[in-house]
This record gives sequence, C-alpha cells and structure tokens, in this order.
Amino acid sequence: GVDAIGTVMKTAAQSDAAGGAARPRSERLTYCPKRRDMVPTPVYDGATLAPGTSLEGPVVLEHPGTTIVVFTEQHARIDAHRHTHIDTGIA
Repeated sequence: GVDAIGTVMKTAAQSDAAGGAARPRSERLTYCPKRRDMVPTPVYDGATLAPGTSLEGPVVLEHPGTTIVVFTEQHARIDAHRHTHIDTGIA
C-alpha cells in the first residue's frame, strides 16, 4: 500500500460565471453511438469554463491531463469548484 501525509489546498468556490457564454475553440468529428456515425462536435477548453456553465452533448471538453466526451443526449455542468458533472440520463 501507499501512505501519504501532506497538506492539500482546496480551491475557493467560485460563484461568478465571468466571461458569459462558453464558446468552443474548435470542432472535430467524433463517433456518435446513437447515430452510429461521425458527427461534427464542438471542442471546449475545459480549464476555462466558468462555474455554472451547462453544455448539451455532443461536446468534447479538453482539460490538462484528460479529455471528457459528452455524448448526444447527455448534459455536462461545471460546478463552483470547476468539477465537471455529466447527466447521462440513466437512473
């Protein structure tokens, strides 16, 4: 096992949605399982999305170290700590 001891600084919750509506920085083709075809998909810089941002799939959110794909009929929301929550529509 691995044990670690240290201090973790939590980021302050951000309630302001500065910058207005999110805008994709590019677009690329991604596979849509529902359509069984490639579809044009907006690509967002995930690190710059303001708290409170909501996006309907299909979209791609590129973050440093990871990429999140939100499929058709899914919904992504950025919370006050800039975490991404995805509603898949499955209970």
